[in-house]
Amino acid sequence: MPTMSTSHPPVEFAVILRGYNRKQVDVLLDRISISLAEGSETLGGITADEARAHSFDIALRGYDRRQVEEHLETLIADLERRE
Repeated sequence: MPTMSTSHPPVEFAVILRGYNRKQVDVLLDRISISLAEGSETLGGITADEARAHSFDIALRGYDRRQVEEHLETLIADLERRE
C-alpha cells in the first residue's frame, strides 16, 4: 500500500485486471508525500508540474485508473498550494 503524507489518510486503491502499474503509482505517491511533508522537492520529492506530467504503464492486476487519477488531482492541488 502506498505511503501518504500525514495530511492525507492512507489510501487503498482497488486492484483491477488492467490498471496502472502498482509499483510506479506507489513510487510517485511516496515522492509526493515527501514533498508535502518537507515543503519542497528536495531529497526525492516532486513538484506539482512533475506530478501532473507523470504517466503510468498499464499492467495486469494494476490499480484502478479512475481512483488513482482522482487521488492524484487532490494531491497535486495540495502541492500547488505549497509551492
